[in-house]
Amino acid sequence: MAQWETFGNSVAGGDYLGADATSIAPLHLRTIPHLPIHFSTSDTLRMRINPYLPSVDVGEEWPGQNLSGFVGIGDFSTTVVNRPVSLLHLDHKGGVLVGWRPWMRTGTLCTLGSDLMYVGTKQEAPDRVDAVIAWADNVEDVSAFGPDALRFIFTRAPYQTGAAADTNGLEIARMIPDTTGNEGFLGLGDFFNAGTQPDEKLDLLDRTIRLRDFVHPTLYRNDSQDRVLVADSTDGRVFWRPLNGLTDCASGWAMNGADPVTAYNGHPCPPQAINRVGIGLAEPLAKLHVLKVLSNALQTERAGFFHIRTAAPVNIGMDGLSDGSETNVLNVGGRGNGTNSPTAYGLWGIADSPFGGAKNIGVKGDAMDGQQNYGRGGRSKGTSLPNHPKNPDSRATVGHAQPQSAR
Repeated sequence: MAQWETFGNSVAGGDYLGADATSIAPLHLRTIPHLPIHFSTSDTLRMRINPYLPSVDVGEEWPGQNLSGFVGIGDFSTTVVNRPVSLLHLDHKGGVLVGWRPWMRTGTLCTLGSDLMYVGTKQEAPDRVDAVIAWADNVEDVSAFGPDALRFIFTRAPYQTGAAADTNGLEIARMIPDTTGNEGFLGLGDFFNAGTQPDEKLDLLDRTIRLRDFVHPTLYRNDSQDRVLVADSTDGRVFWRPLNGLTDCASGWAMNGADPVTAYNGHPCPPQAINRVGIGLAEPLAKLHVLKVLSNALQTERAGFFHIRTAAPVNIGMDGLSDGSETNVLNVGGRGNGTNSPTAYGLWGIADSPFGGAKNIGVKGDAMDGQQNYGRGGRSKGTSLPNHPKNPDSRATVGHAQPQSAR
């Protein structure tokens, strides 16, 4: 044990406080009574180490706290923040400790004004210790006071470009408490430069989310779930809605068992029976109106194609029924109109059986139970152009009709 002193406390030349090369034991800097150790520069206290303090009141809320050996760097110049209250405590004019808790021991505590931040551990059980980031203390949504946020900021050299080169840097994310103090919000994006705050549990300021495993055909796939996420077009908030409701109203189609149906009375939402279905046009003129105007570079283009191939005794590719009342002037089961071409067919039938059938009929018509019955009825009118080669070849065909007693 020794004391070190120079006359008038003047240090000159090679004087120092420590142990030289011949020392064979550690250098101990100690106080024997219960006194702190202070470190000063320019005659100003910069750092201190608490003495043995087994029971100290921290504010009015936390009496009897053991602060022995805690190290403090900074001012510690106010009545409340006058000594370190965590193992490492960094202070710059801290005034209150309302956010401090007794578990803020093994870590680093920062105090500034009425606010604080703690990065360290929180013991929940004898063998369970959690890593913690905590901050305090304002929740008010007033820029002069709060809410106090936990922000993640990236910076780069000031002569470079981008928000990261600015004085405030690039904010990548922030967390804020709700004004109730009962919940908090996580925001992703530069909320500082946007001048706003997150106000949902997860608030994306810009861009979108990416779920990489969702490109896999089976991972996280669940065909039994019937809820989908939808976004409000005014503010981007995400909600869920039933999948079947989305199918009914958004597309105009509903499911009747396994059959998709639409445009009937009793439909869960429009269209109803009065409405029409258009394919290829915005204003359909019939219950089903199909229009094709662009060519697919095929030899024969079709607006519609009905194809049946079953083992039934009778296969009908397309069937037409006009079933009105007796007051109808005319009911037509099927009609064809070919126009705007050098050669036009109103109705074209082809019968071609590769099985050597007993009968192939290109077009067949039955007429029954009328005052005049025509199995096939046609009207042919030549062109009005002079010397047109088709003029002498205009024909109408009327088929054979049997009276009802002969059928």
